[in-house]
Amino acid sequence: MSDTNGRSTIPSSSIDTKLLAQRLRLAMMRMGRYLRRQDDATLTLAQLSTLATLESCGPLTLGELAEAERVQSPTMTRLVDKLEAVGLISRMEDANDRRVVRVKITAAGLDLVMERRSRGDAFLATQLSVLEPEELSVLADAVDILERLLESHGEYGTSEESGEGASNVHRGGAGSR
Repeated sequence: MSDTNGRSTIPSSSIDTKLLAQRLRLAMMRMGRYLRRQDDATLTLAQLSTLATLESCGPLTLGELAEAERVQSPTMTRLVDKLEAVGLISRMEDANDRRVVRVKITAAGLDLVMERRSRGDAFLATQLSVLEPEELSVLADAVDILERLLESHGEYGTSEESGEGASNVHRGGAGSR
């Protein structure tokens, strides 16, 4: 059986979704590990994620940031303290309520997020350059599906995760091949 592009397809009834889930999880874990090895950052994944959230969402209270990162408030306080100590974020009073403190990313923090994103994208683009056009198309379709799955669970949308042009892969936009 083949699709309209001539690629062979397997009827969904014959796919073992449990086995597929295991393979997908393992492949994603290995790819994440591989990407992390390419990164010389001295920050933890939690710290990098916190910076990316602040870059995407703008200034947040500690509670809002903890909720966005799905950690407890004491954990977020420790993360923020460490990031503030190295100048990647700063605390500021809320414009409407002086009792509220917001956390925002600094220029140095933004530079780090953008540099890390750029390096990761360049590394992946180099790896993808060895694939055949048909393989790239299949991979682009798979990314669309993964994004949809994440969006359905409210797990997709920060700029670190999506990156500029992420939804334009098939439409010839900023992320096109």
